[in-house]
Amino acid sequence: MIAVMLALAGCQAPPPPCDQRADNQTFVNAGGICVAVATRGSVQRGAGASLVVLVDGRSRRGGPPTVIEQVAEAAVDDGVVSVTVARPGLTLASGRRSDRLVPQAGESADVAVADLVASAIQTLREHYGAGRVVLVGEGDGAVVAGLILGGQPGLVTDAVLVNCPCSRSGDVASGKDTRTLPIETANRVPPGTRVVLVAGDGASTSVDPMQRYIDSLAPRGVEARLVTLEAGADDADLAGEITGSVKRLLR
Repeated sequence: MIAVMLALAGCQAPPPPCDQRADNQTFVNAGGICVAVATRGSVQRGAGASLVVLVDGRSRRGGPPTVIEQVAEAAVDDGVVSVTVARPGLTLASGRRSDRLVPQAGESADVAVADLVASAIQTLREHYGAGRVVLVGEGDGAVVAGLILGGQPGLVTDAVLVNCPCSRSGDVASGKDTRTLPIETANRVPPGTRVVLVAGDGASTSVDPMQRYIDSLAPRGVEARLVTLEAGADDADLAGEITGSVKRLLR
């Protein structure tokens, strides 16, 4: 009997089709795949809204707000809406979960995720009539953001990439690192884009990949700079630095 009850508990009904869930406040339809979002703030459509889209590097399983969640709350202002996006298969603090994504044969998983998030951003941009879009990503979320900058030129106006493994480490020589990273699309980032890279610590393993990415953007006429927090900085310090960068980009 216990075995039967456990089996039934594990047989959850599939969620409704995405077009029945997507309201651009809690879920966004990205080509039939539902992307979970957390929306903060509100604006009148067509009122010159600015949009801050944040992609976390982790899934939420309780605990205090992540750095990205702190920034999402602080970024809200008059005429500014912030939207936190859960990458495919990951969960927001609200418990909402994005649908899973299965890349096509031979397709880079990193690029597939970036394209999906980009589709959601395009929908949100149209929904709010947003003229300016600042994209924020942390960790693996920063990889997504960086790939969108080069893979979907002009979709976002500016970006803040936090603790981004934006370029190759020494593992590439041994063939261990097979990811698609932002440096590979840096030559397609539009001139005039402003990119702030934030390192939560001063370790060379954190700073060097971001500095190489900055060096690759410079010939494109992209305004990119690196901010490194001092040793001992905590999540509140990091969130404050990111929030400050976002607000400066929105001016």
